[in-house]
Amino acid sequence: MARLAAILGLVIALVAALKWWEPFLTQQRAVITATPSPGPRNAGIQVPLKAGSQLCVAPVDIDAATEKAQFTLSASRTGPVLLTVEPGGAAVRPTLRRSPLAVQVPVTANGGQGQVCLRNAGRSRVLLLATNDPISIGLARTSIDGRELPGQAVELELLEARTQSVLGRLGTIVRHASEFTGSLMPFWLAWLLVVALVVATPFAIFAGFWATLRDDESE
Repeated sequence: MARLAAILGLVIALVAALKWWEPFLTQQRAVITATPSPGPRNAGIQVPLKAGSQLCVAPVDIDAATEKAQFTLSASRTGPVLLTVEPGGAAVRPTLRRSPLAVQVPVTANGGQGQVCLRNAGRSRVLLLATNDPISIGLARTSIDGRELPGQAVELELLEARTQSVLGRLGTIVRHASEFTGSLMPFWLAWLLVVALVVATPFAIFAGFWATLRDDESE
């Protein structure tokens, strides 16, 4: 009876864990193709961009699937601003407020390495969320009107136009993980690790629990 109760408890725990993870795995969210500049992970700073100035982040790998660039902006005065972005020359007119707002701007993917530039084409200054934490600054560098900002980097993400769940893009996530290691971990090995983590781990827990019960009964 004790063994049956233990098995039922373990099954219930596994089902509860799957139910808890289900929203994370199936929720539709933005598909990130690259994060050239991660931005702040804790406290952040603000980089001002005055009217007529252009901010650029480089070098940036613009995947062929990339269709949008996302910056996080705010303004000292609430109201619409005019922004243009390169590559592509698209323009948007978001209404900014004092609290940070994620703004997505269409970009033209060139399938290679380059830069992403945001021009303040309006009449008032805007503020971009950034970081001065050396650990949070990525490889890309931020410059304004051709002058690099020492020790500062704005937050920038490149996105696809569609949304997708984690399950729907699991293969892409594994491929990116493999590429992040510089081919030290091949794609097939990354898949084996995912299978071991997602599938084998619950069975390993069950087997260990079962072995413990057998040892207790043999004493």
